[in-house]
Amino acid sequence: MVIDRLIKFYKDREFDVATGLNPCHFGGHPYAPFTWLIKDGRNYTNGLGIALQEIYFLENLCAAHRPHSIFIIGNSFGWSTLALALINPEAQILAIDAGFDGNSFEGLELTNEIAEQAGLQVRAVKAVSPQDVDAVMKEHLNGSTDFDFVDGLHTNDQIVIDFEATRGFLHDDGVMVFHDVHEAKMREGFSQIEAVWLGESRVLMATPSGIGVLFPSSVDPAVKRVIEAFSPSDETIAFMEQQVWNRRHRHLARWKRSFNKRIGKRSTG
Repeated sequence: MVIDRLIKFYKDREFDVATGLNPCHFGGHPYAPFTWLIKDGRNYTNGLGIALQEIYFLENLCAAHRPHSIFIIGNSFGWSTLALALINPEAQILAIDAGFDGNSFEGLELTNEIAEQAGLQVRAVKAVSPQDVDAVMKEHLNGSTDFDFVDGLHTNDQIVIDFEATRGFLHDDGVMVFHDVHEAKMREGFSQIEAVWLGESRVLMATPSGIGVLFPSSVDPAVKRVIEAFSPSDETIAFMEQQVWNRRHRHLARWKRSFNKRIGKRSTG
C-alpha cells in the first residue's frame, strides 16, 4: 500500500507523521488535514505536505492517466515526491526545490536517500523556477513530461510563472496539478492560467487544499471521471455554503422558519 510504505519511510527515520486529521477534532485548525513530519517536538515540513485525501486523489488520477514522466515544483521534505513515486513506480520523476524554506536542503538529501534505498526512479535537485526549469527538464526528463505537480511559492504571480515555465514541456495529453489553489487564495492566478489554457480546468473542492487541475478536453474519460468526483458542482457548493451559514446562524435560521410558518398560517387563515 502506498500510504503504509510512505509513512514507514519517515518512521524509520524517527519522524512522527500526522496526516488527514479532522479539523473538527483540533479546534477547527485549517491545516490539521495536511501532513506534519514531527521529531523532537519540531515540525520539519515548513509548508506542510499534501493531505491524506489528496494522496487518495493522486492514486486514482494516476491509475487512470498512467504518467511516464513527472515534474514537481516544490519538494520540501519529499512527502509528495515520494508519494507520487510510490503511486507511479514505472515513471521517471524529477522534483526541484529552490531551498528558500528551512529544512529544504535537508529535504532534498533525504528524498534522494529514501528513493535510492527504495529503488524509486526519483531525482530531487536544487533549482529555481522559472530560470532553471529548461536546463533541469532537458537534463533529467529529456525535455518532456506528461504530469506536472506545482507546489512551490504560493502566490498568484508565482503559479502563473510556474505554469509558463513548464507548459512548453507538457505533452498534448498531459495533466497539470496545482496544490493549495483555494486554501492559499490563488484563484486569481489560476484564473489567469485558465484564460490561456486550451483545455479544461477544475478547482477540486473535495480536496483539503482546493487543488487546481488542468487537462486536455481529449483526456481519457476515466481521468475526467476522477477529476469530476473531487469537484462538486456549483449547485452543490452553493448548497453546502448555505448549510454552513445555517449552522453558524442556527438561531436566526430557526426564527426565520418559525416566522415564515406563522406568515403562512395567516395567509391561509
